[in-house]
Amino acid sequence: MGRGHSIENFTQEVRYSARSLSKNPGFAAVAVLTLALGIGANTAIFSVVENVLLRPLPYSQPENLVQIWNTYPPQAPRAPLSPGDYADWRQQNASFSEMGGYAHISQGFNLTGEGEPRRVLGSYASAGLFPLLGIKLAAGHYFTPEEDRAGSSPVVMLSHRLWLSRFGGDPAVVGRTITLDNLRYTVAGVLPADFRLLRWADIWMPIGQYQDDLTEHVHHAFIGVARLKSGVTLAQAQDEMERLNEEEATKYPDSHKFFGVLFESM
Repeated sequence: MGRGHSIENFTQEVRYSARSLSKNPGFAAVAVLTLALGIGANTAIFSVVENVLLRPLPYSQPENLVQIWNTYPPQAPRAPLSPGDYADWRQQNASFSEMGGYAHISQGFNLTGEGEPRRVLGSYASAGLFPLLGIKLAAGHYFTPEEDRAGSSPVVMLSHRLWLSRFGGDPAVVGRTITLDNLRYTVAGVLPADFRLLRWADIWMPIGQYQDDLTEHVHHAFIGVARLKSGVTLAQAQDEMERLNEEEATKYPDSHKFFGVLFESM
């Protein structure tokens, strides 16, 4: 009896609300739009929280991983490293078991052959970056140290998105060549769908193929990625990198004025 009475009341309320809204269609439209926006905003916020905070990072032992930036206050709280600093710090540090890097830039290429021409965006990564992160490739192999040297045969890594949209997810694309700006590149591998660095990047190339001088200390393009050694704290690593940065500033004063070092967890 009570349940039937409740259902009847609910039905009457719905009918009354419908009649009220039909008498004022403008208000009804605003109310529906407000509800839609509210639901959409909450859905978007939850998606961000779920992806960024709740879903585990797709990296091996992420608690030991850090990104290394320059700072240039107040204009740039985060700035990429120069190629020369990145190379020096990779050799000189005693805080990291591994250190790699990637270019924080986008470079456009014309992908031709096997379908309509397509504009793709690419960046550069060191040979050791993907294994450092523990990335499990969807197909193929990591860049080798030999491929990460200037003058080596051009190779490329495909994003999972480009692999599906352009090559139909065919694993046999590994080892084949593709044409970028009329140059032939051998496909070394395919990144997984959950790879998160520079999500806009369609392709990756070894840093050794980077066209600018890899020893200069003026132009800032690289982000360092490192894994702390066992027993080394973030504060200890920060102290060491600040000391190394001061040494670089002594050697290259014109290009290091006001630059600092910033560590961030991955």
